[in-house]
Amino acid sequence: MNDSLKQASRPIDKFNLNGFFVLADVIDEGTRTRLIAELPPIEDSGTRTLLEKQAFAELAIGLRNSESLNKTLADLSAVQCTYFRKTPEHNWAVRLHRDLVIQAKGKGPWKSAGTKEGLSTVSADVGFLNRCVGVRVHLDGAPSGDINVVPGSHRDRSEPDATQAVAVPVERLGALVMKPTLLHGSSKLAESAGPRRVLHYLFAPAILPGDFSWHISV
Repeated sequence: MNDSLKQASRPIDKFNLNGFFVLADVIDEGTRTRLIAELPPIEDSGTRTLLEKQAFAELAIGLRNSESLNKTLADLSAVQCTYFRKTPEHNWAVRLHRDLVIQAKGKGPWKSAGTKEGLSTVSADVGFLNRCVGVRVHLDGAPSGDINVVPGSHRDRSEPDATQAVAVPVERLGALVMKPTLLHGSSKLAESAGPRRVLHYLFAPAILPGDFSWHISV
């Protein structure tokens, strides 16, 4: 699969081919400081409900309207913001996986996937998910490439194969932009590393099938 990591004629073509790209400086230091001040205390690895807070909803709008992302996120709404935090004391690895569950309420053609943080979730189909875009904003960065992806894996249903994964460096203030169905995972922080805080936004079509609707949409 790694041979699909190619240059394409346009950025959007490269995104559709590889399923991801990296942007530098999607936020500035002042914004980072304000966001960190608004982060809620968490007991576990993170929370999926940050879009309910004004500062993070405003960032979603800013990302969608930015010159670097407005074409990629055109006609999509922010429907979730998940906050992850790794520290040397609270550290873990995530195996390669696809994001196939969305937070939605109501009834429709997709099966229930239970609840998370009190919000109902469903297992969406791949066709819909490939219209969605994830934007992982790195408040602290992952310059050593502890985010791993399998390029082009959003275009097939192959089983995870760690030998095909490539490490993707993301600097502080930058972002990894990805298809939810792209196989991705992460390694542990180095023992001497500081915290790694990530804001993972999901942008998706505002209208869902059946009587489904988003819990929140910005």
